[in-house]
Amino acid sequence: MDRELVFLILASLTLGPLWLRAGIRPAVSAPAPSACRLEQDCWRSLWAPLLPSAIMFGALVGWAVIEPDDAELLPLPLIAIGMPFLLVSMRATLRALWGLRRARGVATAATIGILRPRVVIAPEFLRAIDDTARDAVRAHEAAHARHRDPLRVWAAQFATDVQWPGRGATGRFAQWRHALELARDEEVRRRGVDGADLAAAVIAALQLGHARASQAVAIVSSHERVRDRIATLLAPLPAIERDWPPPRSLRASAIAGPLGAVMFGATFGEAIVRALVQAIP
Repeated sequence: MDRELVFLILASLTLGPLWLRAGIRPAVSAPAPSACRLEQDCWRSLWAPLLPSAIMFGALVGWAVIEPDDAELLPLPLIAIGMPFLLVSMRATLRALWGLRRARGVATAATIGILRPRVVIAPEFLRAIDDTARDAVRAHEAAHARHRDPLRVWAAQFATDVQWPGRGATGRFAQWRHALELARDEEVRRRGVDGADLAAAVIAALQLGHARASQAVAIVSSHERVRDRIATLLAPLPAIERDWPPPRSLRASAIAGPLGAVMFGATFGEAIVRALVQAIP
């Protein structure tokens, strides 16, 4: 059997259950001293459950590097078990490709473009708000562009889709999307934007809808908890916290884990796959 086909089946067979387990993990709301800190915590919660699958994928890559072109013939039961997970990964890939399409019908304001983010504001929306609200909207969307948030949203959506149908993954994604808007609101308010002006723009945007593309970051998204956002915009800014050291354990594990797994797969992968094939009649 071709090595690439065996790799695809083994990846579906091993990564699928890990993705399914990660998708079940529920979203956890933890207090944070600021919206920016909350957004970073929610961002890490999106990716931490996928670390075991990244390590497993590294081991498979290590096996594939040393495996000859003609690999062992996999038993039909293994192929049948891996097929549902293969379909889930294909669904996630198709949705990711569909998310690359250009946003059309931006009814309010949005940041679009994965490689080159740019701000798009509908003329109808500009006419619906006053000058100070327009400046607030432009500053908010410019913050999305600086942080390349369309790319981050697209990647996070793909990570959520591979964990389908887990509701925990969907909940963590929605939690992060809301925290992302709060963080950008807080960022521009610290740069001088009045929260009341931005709140007025958000309320006006509710009447006009949102961009119809998964990679667009609109002023109001489908994941929005509007009352919470308006209340946060009208509340005083939290005190500026001291720079906190980023957690190094997750970052180190995300790098060292897959690299170590590649070495492990290159050394022991062939023996493990052969034993697996021989164990299944």
